[in-house]
Amino acid sequence: MPRIIPLVFLFLIPYHLLSQVLPREASQLNFRIIGFSFPPEKDATYTLQIAKGYFNDADSFKKNIINSINSKTNKLIAEVPDFGSEYTWQAVAMNNGKNSLGELHHFGTAAIPGIDDSTRRLRIDVNAKEYKDACVFSDGFRALFDMKGKPIWFLPPIEGAINMPRDLKITPDSALTILQNSRAYEIDFNGNILWKGPDNGKEDRDNYHHELTRLNNGHYMVLGNERKLLKLSSHDSSLLASTAYKVVRKNDGDLYQEVEFGDIKEYDENSRLVWSWSSEKYFEGTDIFLCKNEQGLLDLDPHENGFYFDTAANNIYLSCRNISRILKIKYPQGEVLESYGNTYKPGGGKELGNELFCDQHCIRRSDSGYLYLFDNNDCNMPNPPKILLLREPAVHGNKLEKIWEYTCNPLNAKPAKTTRIKPGGNLAELPNHSIFVQMSWNYNCLFIVNRKKQVLWSAYPELWNAKEKKWEAMLYQYRASIITDRKALEELIWKAER
Repeated sequence: MPRIIPLVFLFLIPYHLLSQVLPREASQLNFRIIGFSFPPEKDATYTLQIAKGYFNDADSFKKNIINSINSKTNKLIAEVPDFGSEYTWQAVAMNNGKNSLGELHHFGTAAIPGIDDSTRRLRIDVNAKEYKDACVFSDGFRALFDMKGKPIWFLPPIEGAINMPRDLKITPDSALTILQNSRAYEIDFNGNILWKGPDNGKEDRDNYHHELTRLNNGHYMVLGNERKLLKLSSHDSSLLASTAYKVVRKNDGDLYQEVEFGDIKEYDENSRLVWSWSSEKYFEGTDIFLCKNEQGLLDLDPHENGFYFDTAANNIYLSCRNISRILKIKYPQGEVLESYGNTYKPGGGKELGNELFCDQHCIRRSDSGYLYLFDNNDCNMPNPPKILLLREPAVHGNKLEKIWEYTCNPLNAKPAKTTRIKPGGNLAELPNHSIFVQMSWNYNCLFIVNRKKQVLWSAYPELWNAKEKKWEAMLYQYRASIITDRKALEELIWKAER
């Protein structure tokens, strides 16, 4: 349990010096890699000493020191071994052969079930060499792991919510964006809220989903839902039993079908809506309304599940999974420049305008100007998912050209025994053009692959089955992300303290 700081301690140290001491006295941290700071002394070098346990006397502290780190400055990053523990630390200043001992300071590391290594683990299959200083976010565990599979950070409750987050990733400004409980947030490394998407106060709220990205201009772009009631020509009351298609009877006696479209919203730093785009307005009257079942109901849900904003060209690429289509939208005009994917013909059949991908999840654009995506490949089950690198056509209306493909099956990533569909999947291009990949629930694998199709690192999120006494795949890994190097991690840590 956290201990109370003696009041005499606060009175003896001037506030301007106390404010330089990090981590703050008696704080309970949600991370093990920590930014330490203490008052400087002129022309001094320093040694940071860390002991495991809570100590108030010099002898006990000295006997339990677990780490001593030399530093030329009064600010440094250091790691402690465990969550759920207490620590005492001291800074020793060295100047002209004389040592000056600082005060003893105290903090603790908290813990959550998602980082309990007796019941949860990130099992490493291929060890990292090139990316050994990277770390990955696992939304299913609510945690950040190093490349050896050890947790180094966890997500604390955000406004009381402890359920699984989505799209947890680092921003260009060294913070974190996250979707949770259909809310959109930016938080710092400590879990403090820096920004929040507006809440319309209605029952369905704004219902943000799938992807939230902080843009280079400081704005935030996020996907949302739009629900539309479309009047049906048929009045057959048996349609009311079609709960999968959400048919309702309104007061006028007619039947209506609820269809879910999506929108893209851009908010400024003050959570004011500054731009939006509606898929319902674009799709109205298009070929997807030809897709109907035998009852005459629209078999329609575009299911927008990811976007990429190419700020250099002012184009947004929007992934629509259920119709296997990618839209290229001009920003800010909102005009759809290209539609890549399948089209529909009368009777609900698909006309393969682009057989390259099916039920894709995540769309990105590489530094080389290619599109790349995670193709769940559901139309060709039981074939495994693929990673595709695609060249856009030079002429409007032409097809995408596949220039590179990686089939996600040489990784021992066997499908889990589940009847669920394959939601999820994520990609990120790394500095040397390798690709970080998170596979969908059925496969439950994270890996890095280069353009030569060599796996540079791979890992499997797993849960301990106490009844069967064995480790099993964790089937709720939705979207993982990566911090590529130590410098980016340290900037994230120091930004939170500032």
